Amino acid sequence: MSEGEGNFFTELKRRRVFRVIGMYAVGSFILLQIGDVAFEPLGLPAESQRLLIILLAVLFPLVVMLAWIFDITPDGIVKTAEQEAPVAGTPWVNARLDWTIITLLVAVIVYLIWDPDFSSQSQELNQAVAGGPSDVIPQDTTQNNSIAVLKFSSLSPDPADAYFADGMAAEIQSVLARIPDLRTVAISASQRLGDSELDDPALGERLGVGYLLNGSVRKAGDDIRIMVQLVRATDGQQVWSETYQRKIDDVFAIQDLIAEMVARRLKSTLYREGISAIARDRTDNFEAYNHYLTAMYYQSFARWDLVADYARRATVADPTFQSAHALLARAYLTRLGGRIPAAQAYPTARGAVETALSLNPEDPQALLLLGRLERAAGNYRSAETVYRNAKAIAPNMISIDLANLLLMLGRIDEALIEYERSLLLDPFAGGLFYDLALVAAGRSDEAVARLDRELLLEQNLNQKIFLRCNRALILAQTGDIAAIEPLDELVKAVPQDEYTSRGYLAYILSKAGRLPEAERIVTDLENRARTNYVSPTAMFYATLGLADRDRIFFWLDQAINEKVFLVIVLLRTSPIVNAIRNDPRFEEALDRVGLLRDI
Repeated sequence: MSEGEGNFFTELKRRRVFRVIGMYAVGSFILLQIGDVAFEPLGLPAESQRLLIILLAVLFPLVVMLAWIFDITPDGIVKTAEQEAPVAGTPWVNARLDWTIITLLVAVIVYLIWDPDFSSQSQELNQAVAGGPSDVIPQDTTQNNSIAVLKFSSLSPDPADAYFADGMAAEIQSVLARIPDLRTVAISASQRLGDSELDDPALGERLGVGYLLNGSVRKAGDDIRIMVQLVRATDGQQVWSETYQRKIDDVFAIQDLIAEMVARRLKSTLYREGISAIARDRTDNFEAYNHYLTAMYYQSFARWDLVADYARRATVADPTFQSAHALLARAYLTRLGGRIPAAQAYPTARGAVETALSLNPEDPQALLLLGRLERAAGNYRSAETVYRNAKAIAPNMISIDLANLLLMLGRIDEALIEYERSLLLDPFAGGLFYDLALVAAGRSDEAVARLDRELLLEQNLNQKIFLRCNRALILAQTGDIAAIEPLDELVKAVPQDEYTSRGYLAYILSKAGRLPEAERIVTDLENRARTNYVSPTAMFYATLGLADRDRIFFWLDQAINEKVFLVIVLLRTSPIVNAIRNDPRFEEALDRVGLLRDI
């Protein structure tokens, strides 16, 4: 160090500038912590903390300059002498003050190192500096930007109002899912675990999130009371809670306020974008909104006929209610649960999608539905473009549509990447389609293991039966019949009116060598099809294990006519259809659905 530099640092020390810098650092830290805790309850805007940081940064050079010029002595503030030693207090007092400042600085540094919020922000800052694809979901599930909204309890006097609590949780999750810098797990995933006996840390680990939001809703007449609490999943500690009691007309304001408070707690800086985006798809008509929440409630039970009924009522009450039109389209795209023909369902679905997109051309949910219609029409390039556009608009939106399309086109590796990305937003994502992709990739053991895990957690009896059939279906097509659960128990468990599951069951029985039982199921389904609509999905799977190829191709033709995706997705890659690949009619079927060309 040169003599000039040594003299400069000596002069800084003599003028006690370092002491002032230390005191300023400790004081700034304390002010920032007070701001972080107090600004939200005081109702100050989100920019207040940022302004405080800017103010402290601007004042820092001024404080250093004043420390150089002035000194604090027992006689008050005086100008520091140029050469002579400053007037000092008792030496041991100065030493104790210096050690106090050093101790406080060390405490601040230790706190910052161990504070998870600070660590998370540092990781996010490093990631932002490094750059990377905007649609990549962070893999670190302990970060502050990951949350799951659990099922809300209904405390309403009327048990029939339970739908309102479910709807509130789903709507809050929808708002959070639109915030670009948050990772929000699908409401369907958290609802499936909401009735389980898992504690908060186990729930957080299973859902892959750092925070959980739960609450309760009490609706009585025109009054509504909502209690919410944000819990850190790692230790179950409550980090924020609030109770809102308003008139029911203020329901949207409450939802947005809850989403804003949660997003700010999770250090989001883009929450206003998400709230503004979803506000365009809403209604000011409470009657329409009430019908919409009822439709959402029935969607969780896959009662698509009732979903369509209440969604249509919502559109009648408010023809500009964009989300209701999209939900109506979704119900018809299921062909109302596989109970009406595509020719009857799809025109209604397309009309509803077009209306929804005319109200908001950038609604990602409506774009997904448009992609499904394009896929059903054989416009695969267009469908892929639409899916990717929806993903770009809402990277946090859970969707396996792109993965399903890639699987159908035979692009298995790409499909698996998309499925696995979806699993970060919904650990139950993919369902049978993901299982089919794993089987096509030669990873049947993984598919079975995944189904075993889901079966342990599934609470819904009908869904549990369907998962059991899926598991048996995979084992049957791979020839591992011995690993299937006792078939007699499965046969007894499947209801007579669950046509698709019974179709799977017929195939499983055929592969197990129990052909007379399989034939009885096929004959029963064919008899039912004469008087009721039976989906070609059930009939195709049911006949696939039989030796009568004419029957198989008859139902394959029907499935193609009906645009049944659960059948068409098998044709390029699934080993389940290997037995009929050498039949000339199979290539004709591929040509009919446009799968002979590479896309």
